[in-house]
Amino acid sequence: MSSQSIPLNTFSNDVPVKNNTGIFEILQKRRLIILAFTLLSVCLSLIYVSGLKNTHISTTKVMVTSGTIPNRSNILQTLRLKEQLNGVDLLSQIQIMQSPDVLRRLIVSENLFFDPEFGGSTSFVTFTDLVPARQQAIMSRVKSSIAINHVKGTSIIDVSVEASNPEKAARIANALVKSYVENEISKSKETAHLTTEWLADRLEIMRNDLQEAETALDAALEKNNLAQLQSGDSRLTRIELLNKQLAFEQSEYAETQAILDLMNEAKRQNKRLDTIPQYLSGRLTESLKESETRLLQTQASLKKRYGPNHPKMIAFNAEFNAFKDKLNTEIVLFRGSLENQAKIKILQIDKIQSQIDTYLASYRGDAEKRLRIKNLESQANTSRTMLDNFMATYLESLQSLNINNKPIRVISEALPLNHSSLPRKWLVIILSGLTGLFLGLFVALILERVQNVIQNPQQLDNFMEIPLYATLPKVKLLKGQNVVDYILSQPASAWAELVRSMYSSIQLRDPHQKSGGRVITVTSTHSDEGKTTISMALATAAAQNGKKVLIVDTDMRRPSLHKAYGLGNAKGLADYLSNRFPLDDTIYKNHSSGVHIMTSKAIPTHALTLLGGDRMETLIRRVRDMYDLIILDSPTSFVFSDARVLAKLSDKTMYVVEWKKTKQDDIKQTIKQFLDMSYDNISFVLNKVDDKKIINFGKAELAYMGAINT
Repeated sequence: MSSQSIPLNTFSNDVPVKNNTGIFEILQKRRLIILAFTLLSVCLSLIYVSGLKNTHISTTKVMVTSGTIPNRSNILQTLRLKEQLNGVDLLSQIQIMQSPDVLRRLIVSENLFFDPEFGGSTSFVTFTDLVPARQQAIMSRVKSSIAINHVKGTSIIDVSVEASNPEKAARIANALVKSYVENEISKSKETAHLTTEWLADRLEIMRNDLQEAETALDAALEKNNLAQLQSGDSRLTRIELLNKQLAFEQSEYAETQAILDLMNEAKRQNKRLDTIPQYLSGRLTESLKESETRLLQTQASLKKRYGPNHPKMIAFNAEFNAFKDKLNTEIVLFRGSLENQAKIKILQIDKIQSQIDTYLASYRGDAEKRLRIKNLESQANTSRTMLDNFMATYLESLQSLNINNKPIRVISEALPLNHSSLPRKWLVIILSGLTGLFLGLFVALILERVQNVIQNPQQLDNFMEIPLYATLPKVKLLKGQNVVDYILSQPASAWAELVRSMYSSIQLRDPHQKSGGRVITVTSTHSDEGKTTISMALATAAAQNGKKVLIVDTDMRRPSLHKAYGLGNAKGLADYLSNRFPLDDTIYKNHSSGVHIMTSKAIPTHALTLLGGDRMETLIRRVRDMYDLIILDSPTSFVFSDARVLAKLSDKTMYVVEWKKTKQDDIKQTIKQFLDMSYDNISFVLNKVDDKKIINFGKAELAYMGAINT
């Protein structure tokens, strides 16, 4: 095969052409839009922040203490709440600081129900006169302005309040701590008051018991004329020991019964049973306290974010109900344990008393009298001892009522800040500017994508002063059908008529002046724009018009013509150009469309060399003499230069452009390469147009031919 042909250095060989429309070019091209969005966002943010009210945050630091009053009484230790200072209790104190009781004290003491910032109004008289819904709304607003955080590794808590001015923020922060202290002292005094009342009742009962015991002893001594008992009998010693044991058991029973009475009183007043110290230190384990604190924190967090019917709130309520069931089980077990202890003590008391009665029954006469008197003395001593113990406890309880034991110590009070804490206006402006910048970039890219493609036929008709020969809607083929079958089966269809009109335009607008048949190269910018479909349709239309037509698959990089026609490609263009087969053996002449077909096989590394060789020129000269129309289905032109080689051998180049897909910059770049080699016999074909969205140019003509619906 001869290698003398069109110089290959005239073309840009097989090196892919880069798209010069990069991001920097887009930024340069659309810089005004990007700048406009950025400035607009900044201006809107300035307007927005100018209307925002400055808010101030003030913080006070407090240390949680475990202040208790020293006492010697075991009974008072049982009845008084003694909290252990640990991480769990710190979290509990944080929850208490935001509890409704503390918030209510804060709102009333600082008259926050008059403050519109917290949903109040000067028309309100007192906070307690408001309906519950309004009270709850004000408390929620106040609570949302409060932030309480535990400093890890310490017993220090930061109490912060957000308000519209620094003085108010500092005043409310300090008042919140004060309200918390007052609430805790009030609760402690209430507990101590209840304890004192119960002790007073028990003291009165014990005084009566002692008086009755002493009266019975005096009466027995007087009746029997005995001043004292002799202690010479060993049974007297045994009775004395049994009486001491009886006194101990009666004291234990009194303590157990005291706790049961408190539990019954708490239940009657609908109070939490975990305020009973014996219960707190015994049955309520650390794990339950941690679970309760964690659930309270989770509840507070979820209520701020979700409504009552949100799935997360429903799941939490189920978990919280399970915890309450577990807590109720603990309470039932604890109550049952106490009741069992009381029953056991009663049995032990009855047993000891029975033993004493047994010893007494063994005596007759004076001995029995002396034993009974001794027993009365023991009972009187027991009552006197219990009375003394309860009296000491009662005095300590009275002392606790007069001592204000603060649960926290203020490290530093909240002070007004001279600068606003929120909002950070400069941050809002910067973020708005960045948002506008990114939005501008996004809009620029969208505009570049939308406006950089062919929108309508008129736009393409005026593009680079290259004529538009045809506008073809997207053809709707049946499954397994190709465009040739469509034209043959529906020759009167609008689409077939448009293809015939395109062929007529080529004949009328470009009269053939050379001898022999006309050679037309069909190419496109990128793949899948429909160039092969146009080639086959044009060949079929010409054949139906009585022309002798040859279609050649010159795309030896990605051949597809043989698949479209349902043929093999064992013998074709590449074989002829390689001098392996004669021309007649490479042309298929029996297709039902009447078109003669020369297929090809894929040899991408030698495609340009074969197309630019002398044998390709010889082929074109020979087929001109054999056919009226020769159509060269060439490779795409944006990356490869094959179509420009073939254009030099052709009378016309039909450049297929896909509607709203092919970029204008890519078309310009590709057409410029044709023009740079002094070739301008190019015409456009706008393909795959949506007949429902076509605009202006050609709409009336397409409607006339039935290609679109008007």
